[in-house]
Amino acid sequence: MKVKYSKSAPTDFKPPFKTNVIESFSVQGFTGNLKPIVEKFFSSPLPILGLLLKIRNILVKRFGFKIEKGSGLYGPFDVEFPTPNLMVIKYDEPNFNFYAEASVKKGILNCYNAVHFKTPQGFLYFWSIYPFHVLIFKSLLHRLRKLSNKLEF
Repeated sequence: MKVKYSKSAPTDFKPPFKTNVIESFSVQGFTGNLKPIVEKFFSSPLPILGLLLKIRNILVKRFGFKIEKGSGLYGPFDVEFPTPNLMVIKYDEPNFNFYAEASVKKGILNCYNAVHFKTPQGFLYFWSIYPFHVLIFKSLLHRLRKLSNKLEF
C-alpha cells in the first residue's frame, strides 16, 4: 500500500507554534497499538537509518547547527504517547522547531508534521533536505505499517 502525502493537514492539527510548513502522511492497513510498534521499530533500527543520520549530521554541521545524538530510544527527539494510539514528537533547535503527531484511527496511520523556521539557516537546511525528507517519512510509515502486521497483540 502506498503512503499518501500532502502539503496540508486537517484544521484540527494545532502545532504549538506558528508554522512555515505543514505536511500530512497516511497509510492504510495498520493493525495494533502505535506505542509498542514504534518502540519495537526504534529498538532495532535499520542500518540505513544510521547512515541517514550521519549524512544529516554532516549537513547540519555545515549550517552551524548543533549535532545531537541524544540519549534514550528516540535520540534528540522528545516523544510522548498520550494514548497508545497517539504519538507526539517535538524537536526544538535554535534554527527551527519541529512538531509531529502520529495517530491510528480505523486502521489508518496518519502523521502530521509542522516546521517553524527561526533563522535563514533553518529555512535553507529544510529546503535542501526536503526531497529526502518526504522519501524518508514515506518509508518510515510504510515500514511501521508492515511491522504492525507482523506483531501479534
